[in-house]
Amino acid sequence: GIIMGQQGTGKSVGLEAYIKALKGGRKLRSIPLYALHLEVFPTWGIQDICIRILELLNHGDRKGKTKNLLLRTWEALKEFGVEILIVDHADELTRKALISLIR
Repeated sequence: GIIMGQQGTGKSVGLEAYIKALKGGRKLRSIPLYALHLEVFPTWGIQDICIRILELLNHGDRKGKTKNLLLRTWEALKEFGVEILIVDHADELTRKALISLIR
């Protein structure tokens, strides 16, 4: 789904509260992770997105061709049990980066 609203209306705060509720108050990252919150920036391409996801999961080699990074990223998301990928500021991504992310 998509959560939309004007800047400053609390979307990010609400999403963080949702993730906290899913974690049940646990401080440590546990598996399954269920949800991952990713803040993106307008200059990012799909490689930047993959590298950041792998950094957040502290998982896998963060170098290589785009195709390999995408595969490694989706495998890591599956391995960690991430069911919801929350992309904050997704509207600022280029169309190409957004399409690559959802394929």
